[in-house]
Amino acid sequence: YSLLESTLMEICDKVRSDLEFQFSVNDFANRDNLSKVCIFLEKLIDVRINRDQKGWNRREDFRHLRNIIVHQNARFIKEIPEKDLFFLKRLKGIQLNRIELKFYIMDPNLIFSFLELIGTFLQDIFDQIDCKEVKLMEVSLKSSTVINDDFPF
Repeated sequence: YSLLESTLMEICDKVRSDLEFQFSVNDFANRDNLSKVCIFLEKLIDVRINRDQKGWNRREDFRHLRNIIVHQNARFIKEIPEKDLFFLKRLKGIQLNRIELKFYIMDPNLIFSFLELIGTFLQDIFDQIDCKEVKLMEVSLKSSTVINDDFPF
C-alpha cells in the first residue's frame, strides 16, 4: 500500500512540475495521501478516479492492513481490538494467533489480489494522464504561431 501511495505522489509531483502548478498534493488538507492524490488528480487535471464500491473498499482494506502492520508490527498489546479482530477475520488468508496477539498472512493470493488491484487502478490513471498529455500537446501545437524548421519555404 505504501508503494501505491508513493507512486501516486510521484505522479502528482510530475504533473505539478510539467504543468508548472504552484501547489502540490500536500497543500490539500486530508487525512491520508490517497485522498489527497485523488483530489489533486480529479480537481486539477480532470482524471476520474474509479471508486466502484468493491474495488475502493478493497483498497481501504489494504490500507487498514498496512497500518496495522506498520504501526503495530502486526502485533497487538494486551488484546486485539474488536474492530481489528472483525476486520482480520474477514480477510481471507490471515491467520490470527490470539496467544501471541499477532497475525500472519498465510495465503499469497491475498497479496496477489492486492497487486492486481493496484495494477488496474494505476493503469487506469496512467491511461487518462497519457490521453490528457496528448490533448495538451495538440493544444500547444495548434496555438503555436512560430514554426522552427529547416525548410526554406
